Amino acid sequence: MAISREIQERTRTLAKDVLDTFDEVSSEAGRELASPPPDPRNVLAAPTWEGIQELERLAEARAESYRHLSREPAIARVVALKAGERLTYFFCRCASFLQGVVSYGTPLGRLASLPVGDEWELPDGDVLEVVEKASLIPIRDEGGWDSKNTAIHRISVRPYSVESLRAILASVAAEPVDVLQQQLDEEAQSDNL
Repeated sequence: MAISREIQERTRTLAKDVLDTFDEVSSEAGRELASPPPDPRNVLAAPTWEGIQELERLAEARAESYRHLSREPAIARVVALKAGERLTYFFCRCASFLQGVVSYGTPLGRLASLPVGDEWELPDGDVLEVVEKASLIPIRDEGGWDSKNTAIHRISVRPYSVESLRAILASVAAEPVDVLQQQLDEEAQSDNL
């Protein structure tokens, strides 16, 4: 099935945004890992053994998050409308200390689990409506970052998947796969057996 030019362009825009974010997040996480944590004795006004141990535990938890983000920068990208303004969020599996990536374990992380079209009320009373969602499978190889078999859901468009976001950017000829049409084709083929 042919995908419209508009959807192809929006998919290329999504691919660039995702891969740029993967680069930024993994690079920032790497920089943070290379920086030594502050010396607890210089942070605490009156250092105690328990206070030093707690700061060391927090520093290790933070380092583990950075290690995770350097391997898996994000697992979902959600575009939501807030009073008509489009906001883009990236979600990760771990605690995030980096701007632009939200842990799905936080209250805002709920957006990553909502289907397209659903709304969620923020604690301040504002409402976010999910208008686009991409499930990401980040992979880094010798060619750089990619997301394989990315499932994309948008309002008023049937869900589809993209085998490789990097290939979308590299080749104008690469087309997203219509998930529903693919399932129908597979079912028709299995009926023929």
